[in-house]
Amino acid sequence: MNQTPEQPLAVAPGDRVWIELLKDHGIVRSVSRDGKRAVVETDKIAFNSPVAGLERPRRVRPKEPSGSVAVRRPVKRGGGTREIDMHGLRVEEMIIRLDRFLNDALLAGCEEVRVVHGHGTGALRNALHKHLRGMGVRHFRLGETGQTPGGDGVTIVSL
Repeated sequence: MNQTPEQPLAVAPGDRVWIELLKDHGIVRSVSRDGKRAVVETDKIAFNSPVAGLERPRRVRPKEPSGSVAVRRPVKRGGGTREIDMHGLRVEEMIIRLDRFLNDALLAGCEEVRVVHGHGTGALRNALHKHLRGMGVRHFRLGETGQTPGGDGVTIVSL
């Protein structure tokens, strides 16, 4: 990895980098052909990032173990909740759109998003919940009839 003030960081798969937006380290998994974007993985979440937003790894003092876990969130940019409507999609297409949507929401600093799947047969809802569990998302819930717009045809995901 080479970097000068005028030149962006040159990264390659396997490099450890600092992601300023997330205030965390990650591992470069792949780099676009033009070298301007990279897929970076941190805490089992992979996302696209402009290489210009990546820096050399930082020295971070190890923290002493404690009984509680601190969660760092990126600086919130923009409005409150975000929403995506998955009505009428097949499960495979829904998963692709969901991954992109959650990636964008994380980078935007959203704390909570709404995924509208409707009622139907429950196939989208079940696939959505299974996929969220597989991604390691621990906090999500169905909307409540009469309390949440969309009722239980909506899943609310805490990021």
